[in-house]
Amino acid sequence: MSTQFRTRKNSRAYPITPHTIHQSQYTTFTPAQLIDKFRWADSRAEQIKLKRIAVSRANKSSGEERLKWKLAVEQMNVESKTDEAIRHKLDDLYQHNSGARDQINTLEMARGLEKKELTDYIVRKYNAIEKSKEVNRPDKYEIAQEEEALKLLMDITKIHPAAIKQAERRKAKQLTYIAAPKERETGAFQSWHPESQKIVEMTPEQYLSLTPKADFTTYNTKNLKTLKRKMRNHEELDMPFLDVNNLNRVTSHEGRTRAQAAKELGIKKIPVILYARGEDGRNWEPASTLTTNIEWLRPQR
Repeated sequence: MSTQFRTRKNSRAYPITPHTIHQSQYTTFTPAQLIDKFRWADSRAEQIKLKRIAVSRANKSSGEERLKWKLAVEQMNVESKTDEAIRHKLDDLYQHNSGARDQINTLEMARGLEKKELTDYIVRKYNAIEKSKEVNRPDKYEIAQEEEALKLLMDITKIHPAAIKQAERRKAKQLTYIAAPKERETGAFQSWHPESQKIVEMTPEQYLSLTPKADFTTYNTKNLKTLKRKMRNHEELDMPFLDVNNLNRVTSHEGRTRAQAAKELGIKKIPVILYARGEDGRNWEPASTLTTNIEWLRPQR
């Protein structure tokens, strides 16, 4: 469409674009008609202009009419720049590449999310894809399609989980696991058979290798976030523990989520209570029977 021009007396010509909104155009519109126009707006800029018109009409009205316009303003939620970019990309996909099912589904799920929710959604998908690669799933084509769809979303939103993790690790350089003293423990683990326990230090990875595996993208995610927040705030936490029999086999545990939180924050060492549980893993033995070499411990079956 060619650009039209009109002139004013003693002034230069200026363009009239097809999407230019003039308030005078909508003087006869009802609130319902303006809301409908808002929903079908082509751009975020147009939405902002239409909302300003509704606010102006509300300020100039009175009584019941004013109330109607105020309600109309409340219904006009201007989309974010990210949502606008996602919408334009979806329109493009629906028109030219409607078979890109994974890309369309991923963008539709992300549309309308707040910044924090959007970041969490991208990180969850990123972790799930990385997990799928680790277990060497047979459906490699589907994983590749999901990865491509997520890359498209990351390029649009400028949210990259790898960069987020790197930033978290940088912040966590000074973080350490602060163990609660005996009198302030919530689980009273240090008071439980003190003659049979020994406190050692190990890496979070070592602790997790000795306990049954858990998928932390779905398991205990709320508690994991809480623990990470507490660690960042340098709050005291109970120590994880391991029950160990006389063959150095771990028979029971508690603290996987604490270890995972420490691992994700880049904490190098965590304190762990070892309990000496005898031959069958049920009796209490002196702490002197416990090994001092972490490498000799065998994972829980």
